[in-house]
Amino acid sequence: MNKEKQTKKPSKELEEALKELEYMEKHPEEYKTYTNVEKMFKEILNEEKDEKEIKKTNSVE
Repeated sequence: MNKEKQTKKPSKELEEALKELEYMEKHPEEYKTYTNVEKMFKEILNEEKDEKEIKKTNSVE
């Protein structure tokens, strides 16, 4: 049995993510970098918490 490889076209979401990755690689100066993993996670978690609070506040209004 001879099976040919089937190539699927990437989803639109994947294509957009790859374009974003290419941009990020070309423009690293636009993104924050970390040397301390603990600090990175604290900042990320605080940002997520802040975003959730903003959504709550906006949905109440």
